[in-house]
Amino acid sequence: MSTKRGAVAESIVCTAALARGRDVLFPARGLSPAYDMAVRGVDGEFHKVQVKRAHVRVRGASRTLRVNITDSQGKPYSPSEVDIMAIVDADTHRVWFIPLSELKGQKTVSLTSGKYNQWLL
Repeated sequence: MSTKRGAVAESIVCTAALARGRDVLFPARGLSPAYDMAVRGVDGEFHKVQVKRAHVRVRGASRTLRVNITDSQGKPYSPSEVDIMAIVDADTHRVWFIPLSELKGQKTVSLTSGKYNQWLL
């Protein structure tokens, strides 16, 4: 992420991982891989993590927490690029670590339904 909002989201994810005893690594400056950081999982392996900031979408009386999970060209990430999508609710600082395999090529995710709550940290 290249914006201030993106940097804040990355900081929230990093803090959440560190608070749970996980190691966090960042790519070297000047490199721009598809992932924002690598986090050591409970399996002891590092996993490539792409951080995305969710936003509230209001339509009439309906409020939905949504996030676009595509790259800068609007394409879904591939398993060779990213292992986990870390999604941050910028208002509450809640963080989801959702395996990319669970998202099955989706471009947008709604977090309001609770479908992904098993990955809420």
